[in-house]
Amino acid sequence: MFWSGSRAQVEPLPALVAVSAFVAALGLYAVAFHDVPLGTERDVETQALSSVVEDSSTAGVLDPTAVMADAPRGHEMAVVVRADGSEWQTGPSPPTTARTATEQVLVRTASGEQVGRIRVWVWR
Repeated sequence: MFWSGSRAQVEPLPALVAVSAFVAALGLYAVAFHDVPLGTERDVETQALSSVVEDSSTAGVLDPTAVMADAPRGHEMAVVVRADGSEWQTGPSPPTTARTATEQVLVRTASGEQVGRIRVWVWR
C-alpha cells in the first residue's frame, strides 16, 4: 500500500465531535416531533369507510347485515348501505357537521348481488 500526502485523514477527536453533534441533532429532532400524530385527521372518514367495507365484505361482496359502526378512536360513526331499493343503517344519527365518505360497492341482497352505495359519517 502506498502512502500519499494527498489522502484525507481525520484525527480521532474531531471525528468524535462530529458524530456527537449528529447524534445530538437527531435526538433534538426526535424530541421535537414526538407528539406529532402519525395519522391524518382529515382522512378519518375515508379510513373508516375502507375499514367498514373491508370488515363487512367477503370475496368483494358487502354483507349489509354484517356492517358494524366501530368508530375510530375518539369519534362516533354512522353507516348507511343502500341497494336494490333497500336500506340498512347502523349507528346514531349524524350531526350536520359530520364528515362523510361514500363508495359504490357490490351488495348482497335478497334478490342476489346488486350494485349499491355505502355512506359513512364520522364526527367527534
